[in-house]
Amino acid sequence: SSDLWVQIKQNRNTPINLGIIYRPPGQLTELDKDLFNQIDKYTKSKYAIIMGDFNYKNINWTTMESDKEGKLFVENIQNNFLHQKVEHPTRGKNILDLIICNDENLIENVYIGESLADSDHQSIRFNINVKIAIIENRTLVPNFRRANFEDLRLSLGRINWEEELRNKTVEEMWEKFESKLKKATHESVPYIEKRTKQATNKWVNHEPKTLLIKKKHAYKVFKRTSAEDDKQRYHSLRRNVKKEI
Repeated sequence: SSDLWVQIKQNRNTPINLGIIYRPPGQLTELDKDLFNQIDKYTKSKYAIIMGDFNYKNINWTTMESDKEGKLFVENIQNNFLHQKVEHPTRGKNILDLIICNDENLIENVYIGESLADSDHQSIRFNINVKIAIIENRTLVPNFRRANFEDLRLSLGRINWEEELRNKTVEEMWEKFESKLKKATHESVPYIEKRTKQATNKWVNHEPKTLLIKKKHAYKVFKRTSAEDDKQRYHSLRRNVKKEI
């Protein structure tokens, strides 16, 4: 199996251990035990969330009954007092993709959505109840649009550079020049708070965004009606999204 673990920091609260796991079908028992040891380790913290494709297709998450392959996994979940939050199939008629947490109130609003691109698994959306520490960016940067360049030139021109740089190494001369330039800039150029630009996905332009919205809506309609026409419309939009992306 493959796994990745990170921590989500909260405002003055215990961080959340977040794990993403892929377990291939029919994995050897010894490798499963290594996976269970990882789960044991990271769920001992106050808050932990584990999600991923576990490929246990014969577990009944209502009764917690399983075949031989999933029996040890179910026991691991129960021994660690964990909660499995996905209640509906994520691939065909099977619940293969799971969201597991050690605090039942940590996860809410779990929604099984449409598949992404050519994947045969459904997407899962959910909310994590956390209080994220948002640190405001107060970095000050020079605002050269409002700079007084004439004053800057005069200030630099009044410096006796020959005297300032005499008997210095190249590195010392650079440090002296940089120091004088920063001082003159600070006096002649106003400073403003640096704006943080919101990250955007440059590969997603207007056309793919529109198709993604239509595909999501078509999937909801198909799930509600189960009509063949709605199914065909969803699959058609899915193919179009794949071509665009």
